[in-house]
Amino acid sequence: PKEAAQIRETIHGTLQLSRAEMRLIDHPAMQRLRNIKQLGLADLAYPGATHTRYVHSLGTMHVATRMFEALTRDYDLAPRDYARLQSTLRLAALFHDLGHAPLSHTPDRFMPPVEELELGGWQAGKAGRRASHEDYTLKIIVGSDLGDRISQLFSDVGVSPEDVATVTASGRVPRAEASERFVVNGKNWLPLLRQCVSSELDADRMDYLLRDAYYAGVAYGKFDLEWLLENLQPVDRQGKLTIGLMSRASFGFEDYLLSRYHMFLSVYLNHIPIAYEAMLERYHADAQDEVALPADIEAYLRCDDVYLLSTLRSS
Repeated sequence: PKEAAQIRETIHGTLQLSRAEMRLIDHPAMQRLRNIKQLGLADLAYPGATHTRYVHSLGTMHVATRMFEALTRDYDLAPRDYARLQSTLRLAALFHDLGHAPLSHTPDRFMPPVEELELGGWQAGKAGRRASHEDYTLKIIVGSDLGDRISQLFSDVGVSPEDVATVTASGRVPRAEASERFVVNGKNWLPLLRQCVSSELDADRMDYLLRDAYYAGVAYGKFDLEWLLENLQPVDRQGKLTIGLMSRASFGFEDYLLSRYHMFLSVYLNHIPIAYEAMLERYHADAQDEVALPADIEAYLRCDDVYLLSTLRSS
């Protein structure tokens, strides 16, 4: 699609977006992420770590696009198939964090039973379990007017909200024919697209490691992104395509894994935000009615960091 906008950001430079993508980014579900910090309470230990889920989502879409370009080099996809698969992946990467609660992971335990979201065939796991941010993400994509907007804006390239949800929701396929939509010339692209969004080597992690390290002011999350992207290779397993990596990039992959490990030790599991999270849990145990997250999507989309901090301040 014709590029309509360029967004400048810190980690990847210039991000290219189409006119239709810009209209989706303007949706309240996406704009809400401007008010949800990527690292929750980590800025109490690392004052610079105030970046948001919004910019991380844009970065994840950018990295996922570059992964797709690398992984399709050896396949002669028809222009329409290429555009449909690429657009589906871009939207799945862009929307992968839509359902995050305020302060990111901290209040996940404030969520209602998953049955209250009425996910239908999209529901997975044990009955009665607590809903997760992945459940809310699916509900927003297929059960709000964001899905209607996807249908309106991307019908010309053949992308539906169910396609986007199928790629975003790893392991969940509400209908058998949903996965058949990703079969092109006898090859099933769904496993590969899902791995681009969520796997051991995905766009989500490749963006947040670099981004979190930069804003936290530490060097532990750095790795050779360009070399990993250059050496991505599709693997055909009985007609199902998955992500592979050339052996010459094995050291780069090990460095990437070590970067994630060191980021957990130094930033994600830092004792200061962990202690504040424990305090927030105690507050919730004493005043559950004050911070219960609603199952209704319209009400949930009004819950961001500003909402939670205002609730705490007035308690």
